[in-house]
Amino acid sequence: MGAADQRFFDALRTAHFPPERNHLAAHITLFHQLPPSCLDELERLIAVIARDTPRPAALVRDIYSLGGGVAFRIDSPDLLAIRARIADRFHGLLTV
Repeated sequence: MGAADQRFFDALRTAHFPPERNHLAAHITLFHQLPPSCLDELERLIAVIARDTPRPAALVRDIYSLGGGVAFRIDSPDLLAIRARIADRFHGLLTV
């Protein structure tokens, strides 16, 4: 996300997320868990994607419950395409 969006969502996270659990900046999650065995290859793939993929367009659509918190639903065919590209490379190894 862009710098202004990052500041906005970080401010929301700081204001509403429990400080003792607030260890990360605001972020967009494409996968919930990645096996450590794929991290080196994933870093290389992300570098390639960053070089050959235009900045993805995205819109915040709504807020939804995660059970113990909430998240923003992001509408972005571009991000879904990036996610699919990563998932194709690591088919069977990634947790959705």
